[in-house]
Order: sequence, then structure tokens, then C-alpha cells
Amino acid sequence: MRKLISVCLVLVLGASPVFPQDKAAAPQEGDRIRVFTRLVQVPVTVTDGSGKLVTDLTADDFMLSEEGKEQKIATFENVTTVNTKIGIRNLEPGLHTNRLIVDGGSRAVVVMVLDTINTPITDQAYTKQQMIKYLTESVQPGTLLSIRVMSRTGVRVVTDFTTDTSLLIAALQRAKNDPLSPTTSPDPGTSAPLPTPTQMGFIDMSSVDPMYASLQAMTMQTDPQYESFQRGIAYLDTFSGIRGVAQSLAGIPGRKAIIWATAGFPLEVEDTRGFSSNLYKPYFGRMIQELNDLNVSLYPVDARGLLGNLSMRASEFFSNTRGSNVMQSTSARASAGFGVGSPQISSDPMDAMRYMADLTGGIAYVNTNDLATSFKRAAEDSSSYYLLGYYLTRNRGSAPEFRKVKVQVKRPGLKVRTRQGVYVSPRPADVQGAREADLGLAQRSQTNLTGLGLMVDWLPDPAKPQDPTKFYIQVNANDITVTEPENLMSVEFLAVARGKDGKLIDQVAHKVEGKVKSPEDFRKQPMLYSNNLKPLPPGAVVRFIVRDNLNGRLGSVIVDTATMKK
Repeated sequence: MRKLISVCLVLVLGASPVFPQDKAAAPQEGDRIRVFTRLVQVPVTVTDGSGKLVTDLTADDFMLSEEGKEQKIATFENVTTVNTKIGIRNLEPGLHTNRLIVDGGSRAVVVMVLDTINTPITDQAYTKQQMIKYLTESVQPGTLLSIRVMSRTGVRVVTDFTTDTSLLIAALQRAKNDPLSPTTSPDPGTSAPLPTPTQMGFIDMSSVDPMYASLQAMTMQTDPQYESFQRGIAYLDTFSGIRGVAQSLAGIPGRKAIIWATAGFPLEVEDTRGFSSNLYKPYFGRMIQELNDLNVSLYPVDARGLLGNLSMRASEFFSNTRGSNVMQSTSARASAGFGVGSPQISSDPMDAMRYMADLTGGIAYVNTNDLATSFKRAAEDSSSYYLLGYYLTRNRGSAPEFRKVKVQVKRPGLKVRTRQGVYVSPRPADVQGAREADLGLAQRSQTNLTGLGLMVDWLPDPAKPQDPTKFYIQVNANDITVTEPENLMSVEFLAVARGKDGKLIDQVAHKVEGKVKSPEDFRKQPMLYSNNLKPLPPGAVVRFIVRDNLNGRLGSVIVDTATMKK
């Protein structure tokens, strides 16, 4: 057996728990609020009066406040990115990892995501043309780019990270005629009510057959409900897709940029059929917090182009073909919104784009047909910045919380841009359905997720194709959350094998949780989980997944048996 195993603590299914399951001390009188702290890193861009980046500031030049209270700057970094390649180390047969080669400092990393969930097909085609124009005419040499497509079935990688624009252009040109996933949001040009059967030249059977009229009435009731259901699924798929891209970038140091080409959606709406986007606030909060924790900025680019004063309202964007309209919520913005500072015009997708960009330190590019220039400006925005860190204290609760963050510089005449604030959502363990959503995200992802560093040891014996094969998953213990002062941890291991047709062949899972005696000793050596997979047919794909249940971080390694080293 490889050295990988000899240096690790092995967790075997069915064995005694590795960590003592001591009960936490009973709360004392007055212990009504449990407080947790985490380091928040705030990327800051500073420019002079001409718009030129200012790169010679120190920590003493900055002031940072949260909700009007000055905070001590605990960490400071002046970041100038490099454009060296990203890759995975060449390992011996049977070893697989999601750990990226990240030597050489922070990188300028840009992922361009074409959103087919919320974008009409005509706008998708124009967006791809503008992507090709940007890559042909405007991209800075050495920019590290990846292009992906987000659909209802997950995020598909068009090209992995490369600085070779010819490869990126060729991939987009090949994809120009590919069928794209149907958008869940109707094209505004086709949102008028459907003509009646009589207008189409057919007999209106509801006028002569009472049973037909009854069935038609039932259809009129169920179709809008189905549309509301589909709209809610679109929210969740979008949040999940963005989270999946962010989790795949977690192992790359420095600030990362997601350029999100989309027609967007309103964040605050209620409709006559009972749909309310407020139901999805916890999932939105988790997405924003995760982007902030992983140092990922969102740059929405409005794929609809120039709209002028005819900015699409939610009632136009989500109009039902039978004429029932979406209405803006009448609730107060502070109480019904997704957080303090939520969009003034909550039914406008443009406001949602600006809001999401502000929360993550990006910029929204809207109301312009020159998408290529928008892509260029977004990609260049991460080339040089400052990274300020402070410790945020939060109370454990069931509701998400938004806190305003403000950064100022003492040197006069400079302009500061950073994210609007920090979204403090409940721990994943406190969000209903978070576990299922996270594990589903990892199983749909086409790329390794790098929120937790993993090494997998798995090599089926070709001489014994009918025998189960043992695998080992090694986790970097420094990536695992241990609560303070309870010293609790909770990690879930999952291995899922599917055939070429996508059908499930085998699945094994195990949760390891408890109280560690010392966080320092716990982090001195990696964790290792071991189990067996049943014999697999040729071409099977196995996903080895680990989830930190205390913060929702994911690590995954995808192994395709058709291409793995023997």
C-alpha cells in the first residue's frame, strides 16, 4: 500500500468513531447567545482621478468599518497577480487529486459563464458573438480564462483554464451551432397572451361542452402553479450553478472573477399565484457568503444589450402566456428585501445584477450593446488590488443578516471600490435542505470542487474485475472547520459511481463527527476515509465527494475509468 495511507488516520466504515464523542459542556445560566467568529477578507481596488490603479498604499492608509463601527485590520496584502498556468500535478497511477498547482503567487483568474437558465436564446447567440470579439480584439496577453455554460442540468466546461485565445475562440465557434438548454424565462418578445382557439380558426369547445370547460379551467389553474414552480427551480439552479463555479475556484489563491453573461432575474417579486422570491433568501445568502469567503467577485454582464428607458420589468420578463402578471412586492424593502441595501426597483433584473455585484466587489455592466468591452473591463479589474481582513462576529440564528462594510483611504483624491457589505447567513447545518443541495451540486459538477483539498487512492485490479475495490480519500485537515470553544467537527464522505448512461451503479457514504481534544493536534495530520466500491463496468465515472457540514465547503475528485492511468 502506498505511503499515502501510512501517514494518515484511517476512518473505516463500521469502526469506532475516530474522535471522542464527548458531550459538550452544558450551557450555564445566562448562556443565551452563542457567538462565532470568522475572518472576512475584503478585496479593495483604489484608483486616482484619472482612473489609474494606485498600488503603493499600506495598511496604515486604510480605514475599515462595519455598520459604522471601525474594525481592526487583522490582515493586509498588496496583491499584484501573475499569469502562470494552473494545473494538477502528474501523479502515479491510482492517485487522483483536486489540489491545484498554485506556486508563484496570486493569479488573475477569470471564468466567463454563459447563463442559459435565465437568458433567451437570441441573446445567448449574440453574447457568444461578443465573447469571440473580446477574445479576438481585446483580451490582455496572458489572461487566464475558462469558459463555461450554466444550464438546468449544471455547469458545462467549454474550455478549461488557458491563456491561449485561439483555443478559446475555436471552442466557442464549435459551440455556435450547438443546441442550448431552453431558457426557463420566456423571451420578452413572445410574452403576449396566446390567441384564443376561435382567433386561431378553431371551434372553442368550452362553449359547447361543459366538461371541456371544466378541464380548461383546471388547466388555467395548474399551469400558472407549474410556472411558479419552474421559476423557483430556476432561482435554485442559478444559485447552485454560481456556487459550483466558485467552489471549483476555491483552491486558487487570490481574487477570482466570474463574468456572468445573463438576462438576470428580479430578486424581490411576489405574484398572484403565491410565488415569492423571498422563499429563496437563505440560499441567496449562502451563495453570497460563499463567494465572499472564497474571494470570488461577480461581474454580471446584461446579455440583453441596450434597453434604454425600456428596462424590462418583472411583469414583462416573467409574464405568463395566459396573461397573469407578476407584481412587485408591496412589503417594505428593508423587511422583504434580500438584505439592507437591496435594489430600489426590486422588479428590475438590472437592479439585481448591480446588487449582486456590489455584495461581492464586482461591477455590473448593463444597458450596452458593447458586451465585448464589458468583458474586457471585468477581466482587467482583478489584475491589482488590496486584500484587507478583519474578524467578523456573528450570532447563531435562523435568519440571514446583511452588514454594511465601508473602506476609506486617508490619502486625498483617491477613489475606493469594494463590496457593499458582508452577508452573514446561518450555518449550513441550520439551513433546511442545504446538505442535499450541496451534495447534488457536487454530483452534477463537471469539474473538481476545491473547497477542501483531497487526494484519492483508487486503482481497480484488472486481473480481478469481479472483486470490489478499496479506495482511500485523504482530506487536508487544515481545510476542516472546528468550532470554538466546543471543538466540534462534522465531515461527510460520499463516493458515487455511475455508468455511461448516467445510471447509478454504486454509492457509499459515511458521516464522521464529534469533539476533537485539540484543534492544533487535529490539524497535524490529514484525515483518511476508506471503503469499497463494487465492480464497475468500463466507462464508469466515480465522484469522490467530501463535505464540511459546518460551513458547506465541498471537495470532489472525478475519476473517469475510461481515461484513468492503469
